[in-house]
Amino acid sequence: DRLALADEKPAKKLDAEFDGKVVTIYFADPKRERGQILMDVSLTEIGGRMMLVGTGADTGVDDNWTAGVRIGIAWDSVATYYAMTQKQYDEKLKKHAK
Repeated sequence: DRLALADEKPAKKLDAEFDGKVVTIYFADPKRERGQILMDVSLTEIGGRMMLVGTGADTGVDDNWTAGVRIGIAWDSVATYYAMTQKQYDEKLKKHAK
């Protein structure tokens, strides 16, 4: 179940980009060295800002405290994103875990 905020409105015409995908986000802020990996992603307006909202993906890393947590990322802070099918993500994860 997703928690719904009173001012949360899905941007439906853009959501299709993320349907069924695992999305890796890299931030535009040069001080942020890492990105974020999300599942069940939607592009949503919250408080007048466009946000990518999803659930933190399980990356297999022991200290990944964001796995399973609902996460919102301001769209204007995104520099790059990669949208992969679950199969593509699993293959990349397996390859890089070696």
